[in-house]
Amino acid sequence: MTARSGGPTIGARERTIATSRRRETRAARLLKSPLRSAARRWRYLPSASKAPVWRAVFAPLDALDRVRGAGGGLPPRWLRFLVGDNYEGVGREFLGLFQRLGHLGPDDAVLDIGCGAGRMALPLTTLLSARGSYDGFDIVPAAVAWCTRNIGRRHANFRFRTLDVRNDRYNPRGALAAHEVTFPYPDASFDFAFASSVFTHLGPAEARRYLAEARRVLRPGGRLLATFFLVDPEARALMAAAAGSLAFRETAPGVHTLLHRAGDVHFAVAVDEDLARAWLAEAGLRVHEPVHRGAWCGRAEHVSYQDIVVASPSG
Repeated sequence: MTARSGGPTIGARERTIATSRRRETRAARLLKSPLRSAARRWRYLPSASKAPVWRAVFAPLDALDRVRGAGGGLPPRWLRFLVGDNYEGVGREFLGLFQRLGHLGPDDAVLDIGCGAGRMALPLTTLLSARGSYDGFDIVPAAVAWCTRNIGRRHANFRFRTLDVRNDRYNPRGALAAHEVTFPYPDASFDFAFASSVFTHLGPAEARRYLAEARRVLRPGGRLLATFFLVDPEARALMAAAAGSLAFRETAPGVHTLLHRAGDVHFAVAVDEDLARAWLAEAGLRVHEPVHRGAWCGRAEHVSYQDIVVASPSG
């Protein structure tokens, strides 16, 4: 069938439309490709490099909060963004987990390994009594400074320190290597220590050192609550099916990275559960069974987002 005299056939018109659409699609792809590439590069930039941008972007909102007297005693938005999503919600969640899984009591001496901008410290001010205490350290000076000014000055039993530990993502110019660090506390100082989203950013030698130091500063009967991405058979199967939100790949024996480059673990790292258990045993820590499974790999039943291990000094 043909169209009116002098017009293109229907088939030709369709081909013209299809060609135009292909050109539009090609142009869209050309536009999207650099944007996608730029977004990927931004996502994987070290947090230390992104912090000044976040600070500038959130400055108007932070200023407005100050004028309105809003913010509820929280860190500025850029610092909250630095430590992750849902600042208040995650803090409340872990306060409950500390009590339910770690048996944290109001009179305990607590160590926060990687305190960030006080996401866990703030809710702990509602639990710990005057007989209890809190010590936290972090490698991001701005986060520790905010905690000291806004938490430490109001609560005499809450103390914060900066450790100048080198980390590609958070403190690339740090003076101390993480696998050689010594926690700045005497032996057997704490009843309860926790590390939330710390071992998920450490390489094997660094993780083993942190576990050994956690064991050293815990009192007999003390508890360590630590989060990991642990690869067990279920997690491995879910990862293969791309069921979770994180696309880890094994880049060294037992070590899985999100950037898929051997040795580049500081953005996010998962470890085989058997390997993590070996590190814990090597450090002199006994796991309180069971391990509490996380949703990160796509599990339907989970306790939190990351896997949670509770352990105590053995012997």
